[in-house]
Amino acid sequence: MPAAFACMLLPGLLPGAHPTGLMRPMGWAFLCVLAALLPFLTRDRTAPFDFLEPIYPLCLYAILLFGYRGIYLLGAGWQFDLPFATSALIVKALILASVGILALQIGYYSGVGERLARQVPLAELLGAGERGYPAIAILVCAAVGVAGIALQAKLRAGSTEADVASMAGTYWAVPAIMPLPLAFIMIVINGEGKRWTASRAMASGSLLVAILGSFAIYQSKAWLLRPFFYLLVAYHYRQKKLTGWKAPAICLLGTLAFCVTNLFKLYYHGFRGNLLSTVSFLESVAGPWRMADLLFSRFYGTDDIAVVLQHVANTHRFWMGSSLAEMLYWFVPRAAWPNKPYTFGIGFAHLFARYTGHENTAFVSLSLFGESYLNFGIVGVVVVGVGFGIVSRAVYVYLVHRAGTKSAIILYAIALLHLMYFLQGSFAGHVGMMAVEVTPMLAMMILTHESEFFKRAAVRRYRMVGA
Repeated sequence: MPAAFACMLLPGLLPGAHPTGLMRPMGWAFLCVLAALLPFLTRDRTAPFDFLEPIYPLCLYAILLFGYRGIYLLGAGWQFDLPFATSALIVKALILASVGILALQIGYYSGVGERLARQVPLAELLGAGERGYPAIAILVCAAVGVAGIALQAKLRAGSTEADVASMAGTYWAVPAIMPLPLAFIMIVINGEGKRWTASRAMASGSLLVAILGSFAIYQSKAWLLRPFFYLLVAYHYRQKKLTGWKAPAICLLGTLAFCVTNLFKLYYHGFRGNLLSTVSFLESVAGPWRMADLLFSRFYGTDDIAVVLQHVANTHRFWMGSSLAEMLYWFVPRAAWPNKPYTFGIGFAHLFARYTGHENTAFVSLSLFGESYLNFGIVGVVVVGVGFGIVSRAVYVYLVHRAGTKSAIILYAIALLHLMYFLQGSFAGHVGMMAVEVTPMLAMMILTHESEFFKRAAVRRYRMVGA
């Protein structure tokens, strides 16, 4: 069904096509939502429903990025956000997003990802910590994470979120803070099947307070929600599958948590902790559409695709992969290369501002489908979408179905989070962000594995001496 649906939509992207003559613009926005809902509507009702299987979170996220955003633009009026656009251009952006979503589903259900996952041998390292993570690994993660927060505070002194370029040269230190939520989830997951002790509750609570408190330095909503997301994934796969009404309830709770953290960020960083100014600003926001824009302003996938479509139409050329060049040098510290190019999101912000007139925009993420079209046209959207679906399925089968160990599930939680980041884009930048989160986890697994090896060796020597 996704393939047939995509074939029906593709003619709407041809030069000279007028999709608005077939359906009202708002209808195309709801059609984009329908495309993302296909996996829910067509799933096998006799099979268990795993709402954390990648295809479901990815499609829900796509609804926010593209479908909901299209409804907002066409309902509230796009003249402020996209003054250069027409309803026809927004409809083409929605069709392009729908084709990308359907291509993702085609790749996911093709069976290629599952075959790949079952052919790759299971890594011995995935068994690290299955009998419990050693105290040394947890202490190292906690110590490195706390030191990383202190380092971030020093590096970011004088920087502002509005001036993203001023924080260039600080991202090399991000891996140092990532072990903090890992230490938290390791303490919690060590308590599987055991009664909670006062020491475990105090240790996990202290780490959670440190993570939440560090929001004053590391200004990321995902950073605040990350430990709770890890907990959700670990509980779902290691304790009890969340089914029935619990799955949509958790989705609604996650959406509410995102809105709350967005408001807290506005209060703490936007108005420097001034409650009266924050309340006054919220009261000045006129109407439900503008309030929705304030709460969900992060999801602007339809906007960036519209800019890309207009830019390609104006310049008559594709970028042929040049936006991906960052993958070749992202890991080089700016201290070693002072003239290193800024991340693609900063460069795209200038292009975005040229069309929208929003000069104060310092950083703009270009969605996976928008970047694919910018580089390789509609062929790129289809190929990248299919490939992304294959990889998503392979990761799920390999880590959850085949391995299912504590370390594999934590790795899967990290992977699932970054799969959604990749959908939002930009691609090369998130390759780096994924690497800086996966690397500390792999280091912790190696430390745990070596600790277990030496412990087993000591037991064998003890037994030999006793014999």
